Amino acid sequence: MVYLLKIKMASSSSIFSYICNSSEESERIANNIKNCFHGSKIFYNGSTLYRIILNRVEVCNIEVYPFNKKDIEIHLLKTVNGEWQETRRFSTRENAVNFVHHVLDSNDFEASADEDNDGMWSYCNESNDEIKYVMFLAIYKTINKAKKNDCFEVLGVKPNATNEEIKKAYHQKSKIHHPDMGGNMQDFLKIQEAYEDAIEGVKYGNENVLHRELYEFYQYIDIDKIVSDNQDIVKKSIYNPLSDFLKGFVLFAIGGISSWGSYNVAHSNGGGRYTVYMGLIFYGLFRVFRSILRGIFGDRAIAEAKVKAKKIMHNTIIYGGITIIVVLLIILLITLIFRSFKE
Repeated sequence: MVYLLKIKMASSSSIFSYICNSSEESERIANNIKNCFHGSKIFYNGSTLYRIILNRVEVCNIEVYPFNKKDIEIHLLKTVNGEWQETRRFSTRENAVNFVHHVLDSNDFEASADEDNDGMWSYCNESNDEIKYVMFLAIYKTINKAKKNDCFEVLGVKPNATNEEIKKAYHQKSKIHHPDMGGNMQDFLKIQEAYEDAIEGVKYGNENVLHRELYEFYQYIDIDKIVSDNQDIVKKSIYNPLSDFLKGFVLFAIGGISSWGSYNVAHSNGGGRYTVYMGLIFYGLFRVFRSILRGIFGDRAIAEAKVKAKKIMHNTIIYGGITIIVVLLIILLITLIFRSFKE
């Protein structure tokens, strides 16, 4: 059993994926992503959903799904000048990356860190052909299939078509649905899978058979890349003490000036009621002092101080309440003793 993490960042409509070997590892990965967003909080929905919130805004959503290990594969697609050539399957991301490194080394090219993180590599060979490798996480499901010659239907050829006719149909379909041509990647992968089955002579017949079919696929990139691509959100969301100070000062000034203006109007009319905007004044002062404290001690120190303050308040309420009850009981006991002596 493995655990698939579907990771969606707020700044992107794409869904990235990551594979963990245990639910504990998936929780650790979620917390690692959370720690990259300084000052964020993580909310759990059991062990299937993690929501990372920063300044009341959801910056990341992580869904966790258990899968049978045999139903998940790492696919490495090779294209030459935009046309699919082959798909290689690997058990781990590291093995796929090492394979591409070996290919690049043999052609006197070196992979960059960004290419390794993205799972996308490209180079030109001696014939000036553009060769691309793209990594995907493929999820399969096993179903009962009664369709006859489904791979040929996808390609639009007859079951008795020759290999040349199959290849011609595949090239026509792949050019239409290739992502570089604006097509849909999932349709492209289905066409590619149908081509492989047709070339290998896979025919289902009319009877029900168990068939392993591509169910979903996701871009499989490195966790560090997921975070680094979304640092603009982090930078925009990080608390800025100077900005908070200026906003607080403006609120304080508006409250003070408005109160002073109200007093002058009342005084010029011979007295009477006037308005003091205490809300604006105190909230402005609060933001000013908060920005000064955070600017001097930092967010982490303030957060730790909040935790300590909550703990002190909690202990004060509990032990203070117990102390008051004990004192009242002692006073009551002393009162009863004195009354008994008087009687």
